[in-house]
Amino acid sequence: FYDRDGYHPQRAFAVPPGSLQGARDLGTLGGERSEARGVSNNGGVIVGWSENHLGEIWAFSVRQFPYSGMRVLNPLAVCCGEANGVSNNGNVIVGRSHSARTERWHACMWRWDGAHYAPTT
Repeated sequence: FYDRDGYHPQRAFAVPPGSLQGARDLGTLGGERSEARGVSNNGGVIVGWSENHLGEIWAFSVRQFPYSGMRVLNPLAVCCGEANGVSNNGNVIVGRSHSARTERWHACMWRWDGAHYAPTT
């Protein structure tokens, strides 16, 4: 995708399994860029990072069956995060979150509880 000035923002894309419609732009969390970092074995869950409207990097997940759109993965440490991998069945996501208190990155894991992904320690 290009805007009027020819700028090419980085975007996460996915091709749903069995789709004949081609790649789907997964969008962003309000910013310009996003990047997919992992996909579950059956293609049903895609994870990565996206900018929000302030330019901060936040972890996201997309569930494809049914299509959920991009959802923020709330970090343990209040600020920013990245999702870097997902389990084969899509129930566990791993990544990192940034602590505003310690100013450091920490390993993070999110588990699907049937309704959303919750961070765990």
